[in-house]
Amino acid sequence: MISVLIPCYNSSKTIIRALQSIFQTTFTDFEVILIDDGSTDGTVTAINKFIDTNQTSNVYVFQKENEGVVKAIEMAVERSRGDYLLCLDSDDYVDRDYLFTLSKEIEDYDVLAFGHKKVSLSGNILSEITAEPRSYQKKDMKLLLSKLYFDNNSFSAFKYVQIYRWSYLIKASIIRKILPVYKGMNLTLYEDLVYTMSAIAKADSVKIIDYAGLNYVQYPVSHSRNHQDSYENLMILRNNLRKFLEEYSKENDLDSSIFATMDFDVSKFYFSRYCLRHNKRESREFFKRLKNDKLYQGEKKLVSIKGESILRKIYFLLLKNDLFSPIYYYFRHSN
Repeated sequence: MISVLIPCYNSSKTIIRALQSIFQTTFTDFEVILIDDGSTDGTVTAINKFIDTNQTSNVYVFQKENEGVVKAIEMAVERSRGDYLLCLDSDDYVDRDYLFTLSKEIEDYDVLAFGHKKVSLSGNILSEITAEPRSYQKKDMKLLLSKLYFDNNSFSAFKYVQIYRWSYLIKASIIRKILPVYKGMNLTLYEDLVYTMSAIAKADSVKIIDYAGLNYVQYPVSHSRNHQDSYENLMILRNNLRKFLEEYSKENDLDSSIFATMDFDVSKFYFSRYCLRHNKRESREFFKRLKNDKLYQGEKKLVSIKGESILRKIYFLLLKNDLFSPIYYYFRHSN
């Protein structure tokens, strides 16, 4: 059986579409575990109405106080009964053949990795991201582990697998093994990285398929939680992830240099999000602090990292010459 885990927070407008898409499949050996993370908009009422209307016996909803997605996933895993676990965000939805295809492809593998489609609010496909089919056994798993982080943070094509937790069908026994590490990180960003990299490291076999049955809806960035964005929080995030990746390298006998750009990658993503959530003046002030960061000052050397794409080298050069902020902000807000 497959357990579909869905954390929900104020999802009353989207969760029914997600549930309907799951129940449109011809595959029936599944359960849906929904964790309401302290919603205030009637999310649970909407879910219960769906359950009553459709007379479903395999949808379970649990409520908890608002503590974030990590705690919600932890609770969902603990209450699941499936042999395999599948994550889904409450504002996304899946194709009709989604569960059937995954159940057929998983075979006896520990982990199944697949792609996704980026879709607009109106349902138009913006892009489709898949990977070259391949399988890894324990003896060659180190190759995959060494590629996971680097390729997902470069401007290279989607060659291997994505970091997103909803891009995987994983044995429940593996997820239960990594829960202590996952919840111990207490992250509000990059928690998917810890979830997926930890799970794959515990797997004996991984299968990658050229399939994109999940629809990842592209929403405008909300400005309702600006107070969580700060330079101090960025430093905490970087330190926590650095600790995780250092331990990950030792445990899996990896060359830690493959994580050399971690601090920059996290800063880049965090600052990009900050630009979207804040006005130009606030973004400039944040960038001034980032520019004085010792890591940031040393980015010149990253331009020559072996294997980096031309686009990423240009990206570093823009940063080195203080051109990233104005260019990024202009294009992001040009609409």
